[in-house]
Amino acid sequence: MAATTQLKEALSGLLNKGKEQASAQARPVLVSLAQPLQQEISPLEVFRNNVVKKATVTFWGKPDQDFWMVGDGSIAMLTAGGETRIDGIKGQVGNLLSSALIDAPPIRGVGPVFMGGFRYDTQSIRDEIWRSFPDALMILPRFLFSWSNSERWLTVNALVEPATNVQALMEVLLEDLQSAVRGHTSERRQPLIKRITQSSKEAWHNKVSSALHAIDAGELTKVVLSRRKVLHADGNFSVDNALRQLCTDYPECTIFATCIGNTSLIGATPEGLAYVDHEKLSVACLASSAARGSNAEDDRQLQAQLFASQKERAEHNAVTEMVAGVLKDICGELTYDSEPQLMKLKNIQHLHTCFTGTLPSGIGILDIVKRLHPTPAVAGTPTERGLALINELEGDRGWYAAPVGWLGLNDEGEFAVAIRSALIDGDRAFLHAGCGIVAGSDPEREYLETELKFQPLLTALGGH
Repeated sequence: MAATTQLKEALSGLLNKGKEQASAQARPVLVSLAQPLQQEISPLEVFRNNVVKKATVTFWGKPDQDFWMVGDGSIAMLTAGGETRIDGIKGQVGNLLSSALIDAPPIRGVGPVFMGGFRYDTQSIRDEIWRSFPDALMILPRFLFSWSNSERWLTVNALVEPATNVQALMEVLLEDLQSAVRGHTSERRQPLIKRITQSSKEAWHNKVSSALHAIDAGELTKVVLSRRKVLHADGNFSVDNALRQLCTDYPECTIFATCIGNTSLIGATPEGLAYVDHEKLSVACLASSAARGSNAEDDRQLQAQLFASQKERAEHNAVTEMVAGVLKDICGELTYDSEPQLMKLKNIQHLHTCFTGTLPSGIGILDIVKRLHPTPAVAGTPTERGLALINELEGDRGWYAAPVGWLGLNDEGEFAVAIRSALIDGDRAFLHAGCGIVAGSDPEREYLETELKFQPLLTALGGH
């Protein structure tokens, strides 16, 4: 795209102001400029153009809301470790924004938006496959492309130092912007999957039996266990092709990707965690599942069985009670569904409860994420014992079932739970799927449930 005169003039002016401020403060200054995006280009096209370069690329899509963000490159990759990782990120973001020069409208997903996520459990011994995904990582992209309410926006971010040559920086930014929107060809089909490796069904039954033994002993009432499939292909997987398939098949879900070099975490999660818009908070709870029927009558019967199942309702209630307990201590005007609703996806249906409330001053999206993660939907009850058992039986989950999302100005943003996801590392893809184990759980039935939950990513990556 040819940069408009308006963009060039606005960017030049803001960069020069940034240099003056950086000189006065003797520290780098974040400059963030948002302008309407003139070129007609889709989110998936922008993602494809940049992911083929093996650079840092981030993606967040809500197809049924027509809301999309694609981040190209990075000017800051904020990391933090250990149990204080969320607070560490919050402090670094606040430090960057405290002296920033920002020219952007108050539109969701426009301006300096940080995108990334957190590790599920920092107490686990790290698995080498998650080497590119630290305990906490929030990326401020060099270019953020946003689509919202039929509008297209471009945000340009830069760090300006006292010694910055503004003209040279301008030239680099404009050249890189051209590359970001210039069409690149990529392999649209997935490679042939040569083999799939996974632990045996017997190993799964043994894990579930261990969990049921702990439940019978009164150590906990629920634990969420997961399985892993590893796809081995005859070439590198096409991340953009997989993302396109997920957007088509699961428009009700949040489609996300964090790509760092040759490694990518992608997914289509039905489970939101929290969304903050000004002081308004929305939280979604998702727990308990059933397959979809082969016809309308079968589907209604499976739906009725899901609602009538004491086991499934107890599993769902464990999540809503925990979330309600946390939010009642924070929110004013907290309201939530008195009875769970139903979320129907292409191949599965879930019980779903939504909460809304008003946040007090000083409480933002990261504070809510810190208080909620991990919910009983991905850990257990009580939480600490559930985490310990997961660590014992599974080891490191990396970013699977962890919070992924974005953070904007004024502590606003949105995070979801990274389920229905896959870690792609060249010609290997690591898929995870889990289910809640409670008293009365049947290992074989839970095994079949995980098979159902593998399907979205398995299909998107060329499996069956």
